[in-house]
Amino acid sequence: MNFLCIRSLSILSFFFFLSVSLYDCLWVICLYCMRIISFLRLFFFFLWRLYLCVWVCLVRPCCVLFITLIFRAFRHWSDGVGWFMSAETK
Repeated sequence: MNFLCIRSLSILSFFFFLSVSLYDCLWVICLYCMRIISFLRLFFFFLWRLYLCVWVCLVRPCCVLFITLIFRAFRHWSDGVGWFMSAETK
């Protein structure tokens, strides 16, 4: 009788510790998932900042410069054409 009671208690304690260890494993997995998610958020935040920095410092000024040069060239070309046309008509 005493042996069966000890045996049943040892089985119960095994399942109890197994459930606690499973709970701990799930808890650790959740913590690591939260760490990974926070790292990804931080990574994408810095990636977005890098994109904005590149856009503001490189791409936008180059686009503005390119558009300005095109308009100046067109204005110079149109002035030349206008001068040519006016000289021909005189």
